[in-house]
Amino acid sequence: MNSQIDSWKIVEHEFKLCRNANQESLFTLANGFIGMRGDGEEPISNGFSKPGTFINGFFEKAAIIYGESAYGFAKNKQIMLNVCNAKQLTIMVDGEEFHPEHSRMESYYRELDMKSGIEIRKLVWITESGKKILIENRNLVSMTRKFVAARECSVTPLNFSGPIQIESYLEGSKYIEEKTDDPRVEEGLGDGDFRVTERTHMEHLGRKTAFMKQSAKNSGLSVACTVTESISQDCNEVREAEEDWLLARYLINVSENEPVKLQKYISYVTSQREFQDCYEKTSAGQACEAADAGFEQLLKEQALFMEEFWSHGDVAIKGDPSLTQSIRFNLFHLLQSTGRDSFTSTASKGLSGEGYGGHYFWESEAYIAPVFLFLDETIAKSMLEYRYTILDKAREQARLMGHETGALYSWRSIDGEEASAYFPAGSAQYHINGDIAFAVVRYLDATLDMDFLEKCGLEILLETARIWADMGHYSALKDGKFCIDCVTGPDEYTAIVDNNCYTNLMARENLWNAVKYARFLKAENGKRYEEIAEKIGLKVQELEEFQKAADLMYIPYDEKLQIHMQDDTFLYRKVLDLDKIPEQNFPLLLHYHPLFIYRHQVCKQPDLLLAQFFLFNRFTNEEKKRNFDYYEKLATHDSSLSVCIFSVMAAEIGEVDKAYDYFMQCIRTDLDDMQKNTKDGLHMANMAGAWMSIVHGFAGMNAAEGELSFKPKLPKQWEGYEFSVRYRGKEIKVEVDRMGVSYEMKSEGRLTITHWGEAVDVDFGNKRVFKWGEEG
Repeated sequence: MNSQIDSWKIVEHEFKLCRNANQESLFTLANGFIGMRGDGEEPISNGFSKPGTFINGFFEKAAIIYGESAYGFAKNKQIMLNVCNAKQLTIMVDGEEFHPEHSRMESYYRELDMKSGIEIRKLVWITESGKKILIENRNLVSMTRKFVAARECSVTPLNFSGPIQIESYLEGSKYIEEKTDDPRVEEGLGDGDFRVTERTHMEHLGRKTAFMKQSAKNSGLSVACTVTESISQDCNEVREAEEDWLLARYLINVSENEPVKLQKYISYVTSQREFQDCYEKTSAGQACEAADAGFEQLLKEQALFMEEFWSHGDVAIKGDPSLTQSIRFNLFHLLQSTGRDSFTSTASKGLSGEGYGGHYFWESEAYIAPVFLFLDETIAKSMLEYRYTILDKAREQARLMGHETGALYSWRSIDGEEASAYFPAGSAQYHINGDIAFAVVRYLDATLDMDFLEKCGLEILLETARIWADMGHYSALKDGKFCIDCVTGPDEYTAIVDNNCYTNLMARENLWNAVKYARFLKAENGKRYEEIAEKIGLKVQELEEFQKAADLMYIPYDEKLQIHMQDDTFLYRKVLDLDKIPEQNFPLLLHYHPLFIYRHQVCKQPDLLLAQFFLFNRFTNEEKKRNFDYYEKLATHDSSLSVCIFSVMAAEIGEVDKAYDYFMQCIRTDLDDMQKNTKDGLHMANMAGAWMSIVHGFAGMNAAEGELSFKPKLPKQWEGYEFSVRYRGKEIKVEVDRMGVSYEMKSEGRLTITHWGEAVDVDFGNKRVFKWGEEG
């Protein structure tokens, strides 16, 4: 443990080329719409850098080429686009260009300040002639201005006076197709096309601007980028334009120890949604408005936004600044990467890299939305509203898959169209319907948001439930139970099975809750219920069918072992001896044919354990322990979604030391590059899982049907920990240390919680304290 660590900052003390691509991911700045990797102002050699600027939900599509195709296969892949680069600056002295890869530096320092939401870099460059130049950069992507980013470069001559040159670029990024056998990395555009279609220097609102428009051929989407700049000293200015870039060159006579500041105000606006008819003009206006406000004002706005977020969202581990830094890092990037506009969500790698093509998967609702539900429910609501905006695409997918009614959400997608070329581990994962429906129910339980139920929630619940009712059947060979065949569960190392336990459990919840909330809305607002029923053509008997299917749902269980079977045949397969697999052959998916993996008992991630976590009140403690013990030895943790769930469930069954070991594998996944692919972007679901491991695992927090409960535990390695959560409009702070546990209301009113099974009333201004071993 390093007591010198600043738990609010990620710090880089020297530039190392071999670590650069990873660092670019770690130092990403984003605001849920714009994402800028930390690739800095100067280009780095190919192979050591993966420069990128991304827009959430902005993509090109290209045809998927199959050797052999079949009806219903996904037709197009979707690629989140690397848009034009407005970051690049070149600083020249005596014709020599500064470059961290080659130049001599007396000092180097970079930090990601998570408290303020900015990136800072400071270095001293020594030229070949011995001149010393202090270069300081401050960068932000605005949390309060959706379309705006800003960058400041300060150049100070330390031992000379004379001319320097600064060149500022707006460059059209060229998409470089990456050849790889790694399915976690998307392979480029194929027959897609993304290019600069307009670029010009122009005047707007009295300011000189650089304007660039890029368009994608197949998706039909365009993005406009505007840059306007201010410089603190009189200079000669030259502007140039080529096919794919715009340049502003500043020639300045500097004085020793007198800084020159160049500030760049950048705006990206796409042709999608609210500004589709005026996105070019909006981009120019947003950049100029930001420049009029000034860089210091943008910093102030950013700091106030982050202060508000951390006042509710902070998690601290007492006595361990390294782990506190790590959990803050994870939460910071979750906040940065999650869309808040109701039209976007959280991509698997967020806005930090091109891994998985910028697609949204099931973990957005299963892992990430629940974190925001307890920290800022407006973000969780926005994520669910995105699913409502693509409900028609889910209906189209259902028809394609043979369902005459209902909606089936695509496994991986940006705009709602299925983009997974490998259906056994893609389209077959029907459980995404249950995951989204479950997230809707958790949101409704935690917020009592009737408006959301009426506008979006019930329609999602009913349309997803219809799929289960249609695809399932009552099997005489299973005593008339309702069975669901030919699906793949979360464990992608077992595909196309009958009665995947996780899927059946989540389908049952989906069906039950569709009935529950339909009846609730019918009683509370019959007119709105009838409008929804008429819109989707809901028949009266459908609710009865949902109830019957749920009540008779088949849940695989082995009486001999007294465990739940992952699916009908999982336990009949040969156990894969993981001790005999060479360490270099993990993850398995990169070294073994899918059929080799499918025919063994082996788990990429915790399928059944995940169900036990979500449906905590559907299992006894004894069942949880037996299932944990059996499936733990089969898990490879090849998915970054895995270890956090093992941590939560180990804590749930009382194995705190084991929970801590799994937590330590989770908390620094990206900071320590544990998956060996941080260069491609950060692991968003794992970041959410780190929060889950603390709050749901060690603190034992669960919420369902109006009850917020805690079963706190303290790992022996910690002095304590603290966090806050929101539930039904109330915010409560939880502190756990070696003396005991305290609950404190941070908002007006009273909240009844349970502490180790006993009801506890917590009033505003009245902290409730329990020593270890005390009941409520």
